[in-house]
Amino acid sequence: VGHSKYGGYKTEGGGTVSFNGFKVQALDGDSSRSKFVLVFQVSHNAPIRLRVMAAQHLAELSNSVFRGHHVQFQVQELGELAEGPVIQKLVASGGAHSATNFMF
Repeated sequence: VGHSKYGGYKTEGGGTVSFNGFKVQALDGDSSRSKFVLVFQVSHNAPIRLRVMAAQHLAELSNSVFRGHHVQFQVQELGELAEGPVIQKLVASGGAHSATNFMF
């Protein structure tokens, strides 16, 4: 097991586990607000022990390192994540002043 360039772990079999985050600008008229997205990536070929350990750390990391994130996703490969589902979750978590546009 070794580190990948994205801050996760990569195994000899190609399985990866990583915790990622990114910022999206929520736009509504003249205002702009930052929204933070947490992405927990666990590839299907990561060893079960590594997957379990990473899942156990997810709650702690989401409340410390990624504190304040607005939405969270769990994917097997980072390429699975698309703008559409991110926008849907951000709108659903929006509240009274929902954004009309998002800038990635």
